[in-house]
Amino acid sequence: MKILLVHNEYGRFSGEETVFYGLVDLLRERGHEVRTFVRRSADLPAGAVGQVRGFLSGIWSFRARRALEEELDEHRPDIVQIQNLFPLISPSVLGAVRMRRLPLVMMCQNYRLFCPTGLMLRDGRPCSDCVVGGESQCVRHRCEGGLGRSVGYALRNKVARSRLLRWVDRFVVLSSFQRDRFVQWGVPMERIRVVPNFVDVAAGGGGAAPDAGAGSVGGYVGRLSREKGLEPLLEAARACPEIPFEFAGHAAAMPGIESTAPANVRFLGELRHDEVPGFLARCRFTAAPSIWYEGMPFVVLEAMRASRPVVASRIGGLADMIEDGRSGLLVAPGDSEGLARAFRRLWRDPEACSRMGAAARDRVHREYGRDVYYERMVSVYRETVKEVQP
Repeated sequence: MKILLVHNEYGRFSGEETVFYGLVDLLRERGHEVRTFVRRSADLPAGAVGQVRGFLSGIWSFRARRALEEELDEHRPDIVQIQNLFPLISPSVLGAVRMRRLPLVMMCQNYRLFCPTGLMLRDGRPCSDCVVGGESQCVRHRCEGGLGRSVGYALRNKVARSRLLRWVDRFVVLSSFQRDRFVQWGVPMERIRVVPNFVDVAAGGGGAAPDAGAGSVGGYVGRLSREKGLEPLLEAARACPEIPFEFAGHAAAMPGIESTAPANVRFLGELRHDEVPGFLARCRFTAAPSIWYEGMPFVVLEAMRASRPVVASRIGGLADMIEDGRSGLLVAPGDSEGLARAFRRLWRDPEACSRMGAAARDRVHREYGRDVYYERMVSVYRETVKEVQP
C-alpha cells in the first residue's frame, strides 16, 4: 500500500512525534511505500515575524497546498493520513486530497478538532464551551493567554473544523473515552476507529524487568505543566515526606515550579530518551495525575513496559490504560489526598508494587505492542480504501 503521512511537528519533540515516526518505521518495515509531508514549527523565525507568519499560514497556506498537490500527483498514494496541520500546513491541503478523491484518515492525538487549544481545559476543569458556542469562546475566555493568540487559534480552528468534519473518512482516536466524546459532539460512530498508541516491547528488554518493589523513589516523567496535574502532585508529595520523589521533564510551561516543591522532591530536568529506562528502574511507582482529557501518554506506556505500576487520574484515556488495583491505581483528577493515599499504599507494600508492575508489563505485551498496533492501523487503511474507492 502507498501511504502519505502528513504532520506539522511541534516546537519541542513530543509524544505525538514519537508515535508519528514510529508508525512510519513500522509501515516501512512491513513493506509499505510510505512518504511523509512534514513541516516544523521550529523553523518559524523568532519574535513577531514568526508569530505573524504562523498566524497567517495556520488559517490558510497556499505554499503548503501547492507542495502537497505536487506530492500527491507525483507519488499517487492509496491513502492519506493527517495528524497536526498547524501552523505551517493548514486546512488548505484538505481540498487537494478531496479533489483527487483519495481516502483521508485523521489521527486524533488530542481534541483540537473541537478545541483550539486541543486540551478541552479551562481554569483547571474540563471545558466544552467551544463545542456548544463555537470557537469564539476561545477568544472570550482568552484561552491562549493574550487576545491576539486566542483570536489566531480560534480562526484557524473554525476554518479547519467544518472541512475536517465533512472530508475526513475515518477519525482514529486513542481510547473508548475519546470515541464516546466525539460521538457526543457530533461525529458519526461509523467514522471513528479506536487505535491506542503503541510502544516497542522489545526495546524494554527481552528478559525479566527489574522488580518494581525494589525501587527507591516515586517518579514522574513528562511535561511539567498544569494540565498534567503538577499542582496536586506536589501537594501529594508534600503529604508524603517519607517518600523521596524524582520529577523528570522540562518546566517551560511552569517557570519557577522548583521553588514551590517540598524538600522530598528532586527535579532532574528533561531527560534524553535513552536516559528514561534508567530513571524508571529507580522508581517504585510513577504518577500520571493529569486533569485534562488525557489521550494515551507514551511515558505511561514506557512505565508499564518497565513493570512499574502507575498512579493515574481516572480521566480520558488513562482509565482505559490502567486496570485499577491490578496494573496500577486510579484516583479522581485533582485529588491530592487520593494521590497521597495511593503513593503510601505502594510505598509500604513492595510486593503489591511487584505484582502490579508485572500485570502492567503483561498488559503492554497484549494490548500496546507494535504488532497489535500495525494490524489495527492497516485494518483502518484497508476498510477506508475499500469504502472510498470500491
